[in-house]
Amino acid sequence: MDNETIKKYLSNQLSPIDRNAFEQEMENDPFLKESVEGWSMNDEQLTMAHLNSFEKEIHERIDTKIFEQKKSKVLYMNVFKFAAAACVFGILCAVAYRVIFTNKNVDEQKIYTAYFKPLTNTDVTVRGENDTTDEAKAAQAYEKEDYFEALNLYQKLVANNPNNVKNNLFLGISFLATNQEKRAIDVLSKITQSEEFHFDIQWYLALSYIKNKELQNALATLNNLTKEENYYQKEAQEIIDKLDGKIASKD
Repeated sequence: MDNETIKKYLSNQLSPIDRNAFEQEMENDPFLKESVEGWSMNDEQLTMAHLNSFEKEIHERIDTKIFEQKKSKVLYMNVFKFAAAACVFGILCAVAYRVIFTNKNVDEQKIYTAYFKPLTNTDVTVRGENDTTDEAKAAQAYEKEDYFEALNLYQKLVANNPNNVKNNLFLGISFLATNQEKRAIDVLSKITQSEEFHFDIQWYLALSYIKNKELQNALATLNNLTKEENYYQKEAQEIIDKLDGKIASKD
């Protein structure tokens, strides 16, 4: 058995057979068993006090074992046992450092939920409820938050006129509102160079990236929004701060 096996056991990467063999060995090796079990706690429970206490305990156990072996004139030491304990301590030190000092994890879904608000479609007020054109029907369905109906209508409109930026924008938002973020990205990423609705497109594309957990793409898009004064500038910076913390915790 080597240190790599111990690492795989702690990270649940051993096969059922190897894991069973490792656990049987722990049953025959109380010191190894206590060392591993002592650190089988939730990452969030780790503190520097735990680390210091465990380090002290390891040294005390080693000193005691050496003393007992010398007293009984037995010079042999099981190096593996102490190496295993040191390995466990080293691995958990790294985990504790990540938890204590760099754990700024932010849930992407929470960010998306906090900042996603459908863009108001002014076509409803401009055209009026009596307008029966396809564009008016699409806008009305969208404003009533009937996004699946809006999807059907906007897809037809875009199929007939692929260059209509406004319809593409609301098609993308409708995809996003119906949890089809990948399709929203496909639609919105094609119209990012448009001057019409430019900041709206960037904003909803960034939210689509966040919902799809494409954080680097989201950061790049949000950074573009912070460079010029616009309605989304402040919120874009807020999200950047949160995403920077999340990405830093994964490095």
